[in-house]
Amino acid sequence: MIFEQNGREGPAIIVPLAGTTAEVIIEEAHAREKAGADVLEFRADFLLANHPEMDFETVGRDVLRELFAKTSTPVLFTVRSREQGGEVSLTPFRYRVLLATVLDIMMQERLPAERVGIDFEFHSDATPDLARRATNLGYTPVVSHHDWIETPDSEVMYLMLEDMLQIQGAVPKLAVMAHSEEDTQRLLDVTKAVAGQFHRPLLTIAMGEAGQRSRLEGWKFGSVATFASAGTTTAPGQPTIAQLRTALGRD
Repeated sequence: MIFEQNGREGPAIIVPLAGTTAEVIIEEAHAREKAGADVLEFRADFLLANHPEMDFETVGRDVLRELFAKTSTPVLFTVRSREQGGEVSLTPFRYRVLLATVLDIMMQERLPAERVGIDFEFHSDATPDLARRATNLGYTPVVSHHDWIETPDSEVMYLMLEDMLQIQGAVPKLAVMAHSEEDTQRLLDVTKAVAGQFHRPLLTIAMGEAGQRSRLEGWKFGSVATFASAGTTTAPGQPTIAQLRTALGRD
């Protein structure tokens, strides 16, 4: 699993790569790795949104090959749809084909499975099959859902994480918008309850300024990772990697 602690105390620090060209993405990867990222998130939706006619099978293959050749850090591949707060609009069919193509590329390039993670959006009907294939290939499937408006009722969040855990090998990722400390605490309490019952890795985040405590302390409640920025911020309330490393006592 890409979030393994490997002697590290606390959560894995994931830092997004949001470049819009292959060259910038590789430059960002070097800088993020040097700054102390534990996982690099290749946000391919930024690349796709800026080059809508791009042949992703060719360009994506080249970027992935370079990323894995020139870094030693695990990589989480993510295409965040506009529906989930990302940069690109995708029909359900195109989403399925794109993620299936990415799996083909990773397999054909023989990328080291222990360094590969792939984000699959929970709302997609294709996700269970795609995540199952990723698991069979030895990759880490992350099944994600983002609520950019509110923090749902605790029971709703619990059931959503429970449903995500029905997908074989999946690491659920639930990000919600916190408007108060109470919202953040409810997310943390649900995280602790689900982690305690299922004994499976999961990742939860309360977005927004009111949710920053979840990014710093979520690991104490069972969240295996947290996100930091190093340049482009991809979600509200995201601290910089320097701020996060300092808060976690890693400097």
